[in-house]
Amino acid sequence: AEFEKWEENWVSGICHSTVILRFWGIATPLTLWLLQKDNSAKIRFQALQAALYQLLAIAASIVTTMVGMAVYILFIVFLAIGMNSASPATDGEMPVWLGAISIMFIGVFMLYGLVSFVIVPVYYLMALIGSFRLINGHEFHYPILGNLIAKRMKPAQPEVIQP
Repeated sequence: AEFEKWEENWVSGICHSTVILRFWGIATPLTLWLLQKDNSAKIRFQALQAALYQLLAIAASIVTTMVGMAVYILFIVFLAIGMNSASPATDGEMPVWLGAISIMFIGVFMLYGLVSFVIVPVYYLMALIGSFRLINGHEFHYPILGNLIAKRMKPAQPEVIQP
C-alpha cells in the first residue's frame, strides 16, 4: 500500500509521540516498523529511530533505578553499622565517619534528583519536537541516535516491475 505524504508524516509523528506511554509506548513504533518497513522509507526510519530512542530510555531508567537502589541500601547498611557502634562509652554519639558518609549520600541523592529534573523533561521534549516536526512535513533526527541509524540503514530497494 502506497502512503500519501500526509499519512507518512502523521504515522511518523505518532511513532515519536508514544514516548508519553513510558514502557508501553515502544509497542507502536516497533509494530509500525515491522508492518510498514517495506512500504515507506520514512516510516521505516522514523519508527526504528523512535523505538531505539525509547528502548535506550527504558534501559537507562532500569540502570539508574538499580544504581539508586544499591546506593540507598548501602547507605542503610552504613547507617545501621554507625548506629550499632554508638555505645554508652561514647555517650551515645554517632561516629564522625557516619556523618561524613551521610553528607556524601545526601549529595549523591541530590545530584540524582537534579539530573532527573533535567534529563527526563529533555527526553520528552525531544520526542515532542520530533513528533511536531514530522507531522508538519519536516525531517527529524535525534542528535546522535538518528545519525547512527541513518548511516546503518540500507536505502529502500525500488520495486522492479518485470515486463
